[in-house]
Amino acid sequence: MYENKTLAQGRYEIVGALGEGGMAYVFTAYDTRLRVERAIKVLAPRLFGNRKIRERFESEAATMAQLHHKNILTIHDIGNEDQMVYMVMEMLLGGSLMDRIEEHGVLHPQLAITAAIEMAAGLGFAHKNKVIHRDVKPHNVLISRDGIMKVADFGIARIEDGLNSQTRTGA
Repeated sequence: MYENKTLAQGRYEIVGALGEGGMAYVFTAYDTRLRVERAIKVLAPRLFGNRKIRERFESEAATMAQLHHKNILTIHDIGNEDQMVYMVMEMLLGGSLMDRIEEHGVLHPQLAITAAIEMAAGLGFAHKNKVIHRDVKPHNVLISRDGIMKVADFGIARIEDGLNSQTRTGA
């Protein structure tokens, strides 16, 4: 669908598909400026015309970009061009925790403990920064090449500001 497409005036070259969810597709890309692989999450074309969904997608990127922690997926950039909204993320090739469970069955107890500790560290950091994830599940925990668990998909995060709170998605 998007293979061989470039974004951001040629900076990002989409190489291939990584996966898809209900609202977006994820692609492998190459950052020609920094010369590194990236993952690019693109809002599904059928949803681009919906302003609220576009705002929700961009809000997720803004929320995640503010959270710098080794157990939270890093967002590097966001863009909106040619009827496409996308976010540029760090590339994690270990799949999701759900992928690991589906491939190997029940997690070994030590891996389950490690996953729980690392997820709690990432979520704890988010909470200290007034962000509540609200959709924690094995699908939203990605694994780096070296086995580090990273919480992803803050699409329905709730932001607490002390006086009142705001759901970043507008929901």
